Amino acid sequence: MTYEQYWYGEPYLARDYVNAHKLNIERKNQELWLQGLYIYNAVGTVMANAFRNKGSTPAKYLEQPIEIFPKQVEDTEQEAIKQREKVINSLTNWKKAWDIAKGKNNNAR
Repeated sequence: MTYEQYWYGEPYLARDYVNAHKLNIERKNQELWLQGLYIYNAVGTVMANAFRNKGSTPAKYLEQPIEIFPKQVEDTEQEAIKQREKVINSLTNWKKAWDIAKGKNNNAR
């Protein structure tokens, strides 16, 4: 804010500058928090791999960045439909395996 703006400008301009400064500080805080989350995940992965038992699978770092903005509604609906189909197929396969294990015949249906 310049000298002229402060003394000769609109009286509410100073408030707007203060609010803009607060928003910038909050944005920077969010960026640093996200950076800390990535570092926490990286260090956790390294520690998990350093202390894992022999023969166990190694821990993996994030394969994709953390999503900050929500997906579009269409994307989430399509993903939900895919997940439902996957669960239905899995349960159907389990039922078939159960029926075979118990000696039931599925041809009657």
